[in-house]
Amino acid sequence: MGSEPNLEALLRRMAELRASDLHLKVMRPPLVRLRGELQPLPGMGEQKLTADAIRLMLEAIMSTHQRESLQQDLAVDMAISISGLSRFRINAFYQRGSIEAVFRFIPHQIGGLEDWELPEVMLELVNKNQGLLLVTGPAGSGKSTTLAALLKEINASRQVHIVTVEDPIEFLFRDEKASISQREIGTDTPSFNRALRDVLRQDPDVIMVGEMRDLETIQTVLTAAETGHLVFSTLHTNSASQTLDRILDMFPQGKHKQVRAQLSEALLGIISLQLVKSRSPRGRSAAVEVMINSPKIQRIIREGELKELREEIESSVSYYRMQTMNQSLLALIVNDLVTRDDARACSPVPEELDQLAEKLIAELFGGREDQYGGSDVKESPADYSKIEELKELKKMYSDTSATHQDKLVEKDHQIQAMDQRLRQVEEEMRKRMEALAAANKRLEAAEREIAFRNQERQKFVEMLQQKDKKLQEFAAELEEARKSGFGKLFGKKS
Repeated sequence: MGSEPNLEALLRRMAELRASDLHLKVMRPPLVRLRGELQPLPGMGEQKLTADAIRLMLEAIMSTHQRESLQQDLAVDMAISISGLSRFRINAFYQRGSIEAVFRFIPHQIGGLEDWELPEVMLELVNKNQGLLLVTGPAGSGKSTTLAALLKEINASRQVHIVTVEDPIEFLFRDEKASISQREIGTDTPSFNRALRDVLRQDPDVIMVGEMRDLETIQTVLTAAETGHLVFSTLHTNSASQTLDRILDMFPQGKHKQVRAQLSEALLGIISLQLVKSRSPRGRSAAVEVMINSPKIQRIIREGELKELREEIESSVSYYRMQTMNQSLLALIVNDLVTRDDARACSPVPEELDQLAEKLIAELFGGREDQYGGSDVKESPADYSKIEELKELKKMYSDTSATHQDKLVEKDHQIQAMDQRLRQVEEEMRKRMEALAAANKRLEAAEREIAFRNQERQKFVEMLQQKDKKLQEFAAELEEARKSGFGKLFGKKS
């Protein structure tokens, strides 16, 4: 390459190598991350970058606003697209008084969940109408790529409005069935907080927040998830329990109970990612912890018993298709994608992973340790007999977890039955109260009718009494008349 490095040439070379990142650092040749390892860019030799060379390359791609942000904040996030090549996310920053930069490769073609070999249960989560799905993991673990895959699935299948808030915009979407509005911090909106205040007035169905960075962002995300929106976001945490702890730590102690109640209702699940060095064509494979907000997980979160979370995830593989990070790493080992040593390096509990691996591999290979070469699985992936063995292994694992799962299902059914019976009793009570109220109304009407009839009868009796009195008076008058005159008349006639 020439004496003055050309940024576009460096990025094209990076893309050719399928490197994930390019580092520009003073007094070092350009560095690229290949298969998870940082190394000098092939073809650069010992040519080292100068501070002026890096500054000139960055100034050529920065806007005035971005230059001002770099000078003011000593770091800036941005993104660029190179026609016919790809898109790149950039963080430029100062280090020991000199500018450095890291470029992240973002492909124009957005991969789906199946392209990244992510668990199928995630498809069920993206088809929900509301709730919060968090994607977590360390930097460079594939959080942005996973979010893009989720949005791609929705864009292709649902007629909804998707609003993203990103810093910067990474993957560029085109409308398919969905309408997508992508807002970039510093370009389309001044801050995450302002964007999130605005987004609830933009008739969204799906909201993607690039990162939950502060308390106000977390509060707004929870509110959006509770009020009928499907919300995706990320955190730099390594597991479901760590994610929940991080969220709770952002709030004052006195609000933890309220926040746990909100999370137990709004949360759909937590997907935690790690990239592990592997034999796949990409050189790295994703290990994925999956937590689904089942009824028991809801209770654990609501009551703050987060120590029970990992055990519940581990025992909910068959029914809810959850899995711990160790279970995911074990699947990668058994499927001959990663070595035991590389999996152990990423395991939260390496000793437990060893125990699980030794047990399963011994059964998978009939107890023949020579078939299992220490930390490497030697079997050919083209050997279909091993697929049959894996199917038997899956059945064995399902059987061993069935007892735990059956208890969970039985309790869930008992709760559902009790809830149903309670609703039936409430409905019966409601009907009885309505019937009693109707009977009271009929009784009141009958009493009014009886009172009316009594009044009419009394009037009739009084009328009869008056007539009887008149008859008696008339009879007396007749008697008097008979005695005084009519009697003589009557007598002569006789």
